[in-house]
Amino acid sequence: MPELTVAAGLARGLIEVAASKGAREESLLARAGLSRAELEDQDNRIPLPKYVALMRAGKELCNDPALALHYGETPISRGTQARRGLDDRHAREPE
Repeated sequence: MPELTVAAGLARGLIEVAASKGAREESLLARAGLSRAELEDQDNRIPLPKYVALMRAGKELCNDPALALHYGETPISRGTQARRGLDDRHAREPE
């Protein structure tokens, strides 16, 4: 079975939101086992377990158990979803 991954742009957006709520970027990266280099290209793929670790670290460091919900409310996440074709409001049937 292939490894499950997410776009690096999603992880980068999550870091931006967590940092805006007080988490240190270095701490988030260290806890998730990620490097800045892995996140430079938004289309790079990040293993899902590292993304989950990043989310858990963000929730803990921000003291916000609803961080995922707050991230989903941001223009950062909606922009990433639209670029990746995940937002069904932007999906179009071929003509």
